[in-house]
Amino acid sequence: IRDRVAPLPRSSTPASTAPSTAAPVYFYVVMDFSGDRSLERARQVVGDAFLRNFSDGAKIQFGRFVDRERAIALARDLQSQGVSARVYQP
Repeated sequence: IRDRVAPLPRSSTPASTAPSTAAPVYFYVVMDFSGDRSLERARQVVGDAFLRNFSDGAKIQFGRFVDRERAIALARDLQSQGVSARVYQP
């Protein structure tokens, strides 16, 4: 006599073993670039600030975060030092 194995119950949601291909969401802390003097000013406060080209124009980048709250905290800190920083999400 053959043993019968009962089929497993079907799940209503299919299991996915494929890795996620969604790009991570980043929050950038930036200020507008208005010439070399703006970059010099930014670097007086954050030494490694740099110029970055986004689809809507060049901006000075201070940081990039996956955590929005950390980006907001940095922007506020920079604002308290007189830098017109803001959180930007392209």
